[in-house]
Amino acid sequence: MTPATNPPAYLPHGVTPGPITRPTTNRLHGQTASPPLTTRPPTPHQPKDVISELATHLRNLGITATMYTAADHHRALLSLPHITIWTNGHTLTWTYHGQPTTWPAHDITTAAQVLAQLTHPRPPAPHHDPNTSPPHTSTR
Repeated sequence: MTPATNPPAYLPHGVTPGPITRPTTNRLHGQTASPPLTTRPPTPHQPKDVISELATHLRNLGITATMYTAADHHRALLSLPHITIWTNGHTLTWTYHGQPTTWPAHDITTAAQVLAQLTHPRPPAPHHDPNTSPPHTSTR
């Protein structure tokens, strides 16, 4: 098998796509596994199209913050206050409060919902201490 001369852009340099096979026996129980599994990742989209669709979803979810975008043939980004989302057309990547997240680009709707919560979080519910009574108001 010769390596492909032009691997898909979403794969790291030097990685060639190929079949995924499972072992023919289960080592713990000696059972025969199903036939080899061949899968391909979802076809990546143009990064600029992924970012454009993400921005549209965020607007539809009520995010009114200023959004900046940039793109080339290999990657694109969407910048919002306090968060920047990158894509290579295959995954969306962002870091929020030091926590990196990678999301499949084919699931933009859910990613937009998650990002909307990060950019416009709901205020915490008021805490009521059951050991205290609520303040009384006078109706005089």
